[in-house]
Amino acid sequence: MRTPADAPGDSKAKRGWERRLHPRFEANADCTITLLEGGESPRSAVVRDFSKTGLRLCVDFALQPGDGVGVQISDDLFVGEVIYCEREGAWYVVGLVLARPISKAKLDLLIRDLALNRAR
Repeated sequence: MRTPADAPGDSKAKRGWERRLHPRFEANADCTITLLEGGESPRSAVVRDFSKTGLRLCVDFALQPGDGVGVQISDDLFVGEVIYCEREGAWYVVGLVLARPISKAKLDLLIRDLALNRAR
């Protein structure tokens, strides 16, 4: 589920994340997201950026702050909590805080892999 190049997620949703303690890395990578409660099937999403402690996704459905989710990126599963979900046009921009920070080694791999994914 690729979003168009001018898809939302680069404006007002980003502002709230400027207080981050860790650098953010841009991405445009397909992933799946699953609500941890409710038994729903995984749905398509796109990772717009990530840091050691969070992800920003673009999805085509609404989530609620406080929702627990699992995000599958390639072979990696990350668990987090929705901090915000804002509608921008046909998309929802979702900010997640991760339950466990990404290790330095894993972060380096994600930077490499998602940068390669963006170049495709």
